[in-house]
Amino acid sequence: MKPEIAITERAAEKLAAWQAREQGVGVRLWLEPSGCSGYAYRLEVVQKPPADALAVEGQGFTLFVDREDYARGLAGLVIDYHEDLLARGFVYRNPNEVGRCGCGKSVALAEK
Repeated sequence: MKPEIAITERAAEKLAAWQAREQGVGVRLWLEPSGCSGYAYRLEVVQKPPADALAVEGQGFTLFVDREDYARGLAGLVIDYHEDLLARGFVYRNPNEVGRCGCGKSVALAEK
């Protein structure tokens, strides 16, 4: 199964640079139970492919997505990168989100 996750050019550049800097084999994406809405998106550079993960090949990086979290609501996700004078970081646009907490740190996902 090929995951339906899109990564913008700017986000791909940042992911590739991060993976190279940390000398990892890829970047893992997962959902962590968090906040008042349910889940937070998490990324980390990994030194070996996670067991039972789906892989998304990018330009200079590999994104590993936990199968359980993909099924939970990551299909259709778009990962972008935003930077301005006040903040910088990855931005997630997910058609499966049904709500966000007030501070934007956690999301609620539609039940599958």
